[in-house]
Amino acid sequence: MKGRLTKILTTRIAKFNQKSFIKKIDFDNIFSSRLSNISIHTLCGEKQSIDLLYSILSFFSANGKPLKWVIYDDGTLTNDTKCNLQRIPDIQIKSLKDINPFLPKEILDLYPTLWKIEIMCSQIHSTTSMFSDSDIVYFSSFESKGIDVYKENYYLIDEGMGYFDSSYYRFRKKQFPPLNLGCIILNHFKLDWSPIFNYIIRLYKNGLLSYWSDQTAMDQFAIENHFKALPSEYFVVGGNDSFKVNHCCDYDKIALRHFVGPVRHKMWQYSWKKVLGV
Repeated sequence: MKGRLTKILTTRIAKFNQKSFIKKIDFDNIFSSRLSNISIHTLCGEKQSIDLLYSILSFFSANGKPLKWVIYDDGTLTNDTKCNLQRIPDIQIKSLKDINPFLPKEILDLYPTLWKIEIMCSQIHSTTSMFSDSDIVYFSSFESKGIDVYKENYYLIDEGMGYFDSSYYRFRKKQFPPLNLGCIILNHFKLDWSPIFNYIIRLYKNGLLSYWSDQTAMDQFAIENHFKALPSEYFVVGGNDSFKVNHCCDYDKIALRHFVGPVRHKMWQYSWKKVLGV
């Protein structure tokens, strides 16, 4: 009971903070004196647009302005939202309709998050690039945590092994930390993506495709292509603080946190003004 009441309280705080963010954000004064030689790509819809705006501004504050931030509209972004986002320097908005996918339409309609794989495969070709979910907040620079983002392919470590296709556990190489699809950094672009698509199509034909199939396929891909795991003490996924007032990590000591579903309210519970330095 106490935990549920605490979550109600923290959720209310989060909603209040989000509303204050929406009221006070000044689109005409978003800039960073620092530059980051990285391109960022995000799949987003209207429902996630405020989270994404916060994510973008937090990256500007922590790492500097990227070369570009490409937002892939899932078809639900409103004209007002698109106009506001495009007021931010080097923001580009693309429609998924402009992408020629490898996967059949019926598969993408069944699990739209598979568009993340399509974007990484077909839209990211040169320069250091990062796929970032809309519910990630950046707190300090990657460099400050000893990560040179311009050399290797990297992935976030997930909270556990429970976020893959059930049949995958039998043959997965256990020595590798599990992948979370929320943040992928790419530097080596001569990769053969066909095993991912073959895996997904095979599952679909056998009636075994699941919500976790995109993450499962990417985990296999990362292992076979020698991706490096970002250190989980600085690059945090989820957390056990959903029903607590306090946070599971010290935001002054981490680079980012991926606020997955159960802890999404924690994204806004913490002061956005502290994160953005305003």
